[in-house]
Formats: sequence, C-alpha cells, structure tokens
Amino acid sequence: MTMAVDETASPREDTPGGMPATVLAIVLTVGAAAWALEIQRYLSWSLYPQQFFAAAVGLALPMAFLILPAKRGTPRGAVPWYDLVAALAGLLACGWIAVRYPDLVNTIFY
Repeated sequence: MTMAVDETASPREDTPGGMPATVLAIVLTVGAAAWALEIQRYLSWSLYPQQFFAAAVGLALPMAFLILPAKRGTPRGAVPWYDLVAALAGLLACGWIAVRYPDLVNTIFY
C-alpha cells in the first residue's frame, strides 16, 4: 500500500516564501535542540519554559502563513500580502511575549 505524498506543503526554496520558511524551520529546529540539551543553563540564562514555547510558536506561525495557502487544494502562487502581514504580526506578537514574559508574569494588574 503506497501513500501519496503532497510535495506542495514542503518549504522548498523554489516556492514563494520557501527560503524564509526554510530559515525559520532551521532556527526552530536548532532552538528546540538547544532547549532539549539545556544549553540555556550552561549559558546561565534564566528562562521560563513559556518563553521558549512563545518563541517556538512565533517561529512556527510565519512558516504556516508563508507555506500553506488559505484554502486547501489551492495552488500556491506568490505569497499574498495578507499572509505576509499575518506572518509578521505572529512573529512580532510571540516575540514580544517571549521577551517580556517575566514582566508579564510578575506584574499583577488590578
């Protein structure tokens, strides 16, 4: 029994958004490996796990917007402007949360 492989969903460099998505995928993979090896402890960085998770989501969101079309089965041409805006917004929002997480956790709002 063979299964069909959908080659359109892979972040290749010849597709629109492929090179930035490939760079994001490499950074996400290296970051996950560094987190699993607890490199932050060797560097004396005090990080909450949620900071890493926010950074990981911040790298994964733009990849999704750059690689996948808005509607399943639609061929992907050039990356639409709204996907670029959503990718940048996701990256910036999750990056802000990752950087500011200690302040967000330790500050109580009433």
